[in-house]
Amino acid sequence: MIFHLHLLNEKTDSLHTIDIQPANNILGQSWSTLLKKAILSKECWLVETDRIYHLNDEWSKDNIITKMKNCIKAVNDYDNIINVNLDNIVDQELMNYLHTFFEHLRGKDDNPPEWYIAAPRNVKDAVSLFNILIHRYEGFITNYKKITVSYKNRPTREMTLDERSYFNLDMQPGDVCLKYCHKGKDLLDVFKDKDDHIGKENILPQHRISSDFNLNFSWFMDESEKNEFNRWLSDKKEFLNSIHINIEDPSITIGKGVVGKIIADDLKQLQDSIFGITKIHDITYTE
Repeated sequence: MIFHLHLLNEKTDSLHTIDIQPANNILGQSWSTLLKKAILSKECWLVETDRIYHLNDEWSKDNIITKMKNCIKAVNDYDNIINVNLDNIVDQELMNYLHTFFEHLRGKDDNPPEWYIAAPRNVKDAVSLFNILIHRYEGFITNYKKITVSYKNRPTREMTLDERSYFNLDMQPGDVCLKYCHKGKDLLDVFKDKDDHIGKENILPQHRISSDFNLNFSWFMDESEKNEFNRWLSDKKEFLNSIHINIEDPSITIGKGVVGKIIADDLKQLQDSIFGITKIHDITYTE
């Protein structure tokens, strides 16, 4: 099976297609089954279709901050709860701190807090957009090129032990990785973001699989960063054990789950040819 991701350049009204080959292992097969299910289901549709990072010139740090301020205003007009000044230095540490508001306001998918349940729709939408904008701003900090594909009502379930065994640190440009599909933050991202603000309950290795995915066009980490991460895991072992994360447990995912590969003879040439895309149009497949 080959998946075809169709992308739209709204300025030129032109479509571009990226072909994806699922990985030939249980994780890739399970993901492709869920993605096919999402494509065929009338109950699923693509959302957040502008989550295209550093493959167009539509976004800047300034317009992201402006939109974040609008989200904060929408929340604070309802309940004055986010006390942050975005006119000062905006860096990864501040993004980590801002993300704690999303964690507390949104909570878990299946068990949101009373505050979120009671909030009107425009406030709920502002909270969701706030989270997306945080990740978009972080993309400017790292200059990481990727496309994030998400479905409303996505098919999702707990991963099996076999599926979890395919998580690792060997992500490369051109890899298609599972999107983190539940609230929290995995160990690798806690490390990379140097996130000292995250609540203990939100440090959560990925344990669910869904149809959602990321197409990566950049190196996620080099060998020295991998070594540094492994030292960090060793240093944090006692702390992680205290929050019931045993890194020796094979059910604990570490790294990312690669589920496929972009089909391209020259990834840089493909990247250059699609530059300017602004919207995920649709996804099809051929058997």
